[in-house]
Amino acid sequence: MYAKQSVQTQKLHFDLPQPPRTKRDQREYFRILDHTFSSAAKSQNRPALSAVAEALIQRTGPRTGQVYFGTKGRDVELILKGFVLLGIDASEMTLVVRRPAGMEENPDFVVRATDLAKKMGVATAVERLEWEKREMKGLLLRLDVKDTSRDVGTTDLHWEGRVRGLNHAAAWVRMVEE
Repeated sequence: MYAKQSVQTQKLHFDLPQPPRTKRDQREYFRILDHTFSSAAKSQNRPALSAVAEALIQRTGPRTGQVYFGTKGRDVELILKGFVLLGIDASEMTLVVRRPAGMEENPDFVVRATDLAKKMGVATAVERLEWEKREMKGLLLRLDVKDTSRDVGTTDLHWEGRVRGLNHAAAWVRMVEE
């Protein structure tokens, strides 16, 4: 028998955050959640946690360790502090300045962001953008959050424990805010 689905009511199904299957990934997942809960207990940490949750929710995909700051460098200080509050060590992050081929000087927000990153111990890198069909209008900042607890390639940004922990932490922070 075939039952027609109603088009007037929207389905509210989504996958709930769950811990990963392997023990190694579960340790990282619960470590991030523990740091999130303990950091949220202090009211002075909440703006940074809110900023990092917003950045994690708006990133390019739910399985990536890359956060883009846009062309104006939105809340770099709060987001970097938020990642530290989530338990991510500064040595496991890299602030990448993506620059068009013809642009040599840095705007003020990039200089401030790279100075702040260096003070916190976050590595910095520069990438040249040379596209044939698209024209870059300005600089972009990207934060790469690496997982150094295992051997992964530089192009592999898929780590179940860390990414699921960050996703669950962002969802939890947003839920607590509401």
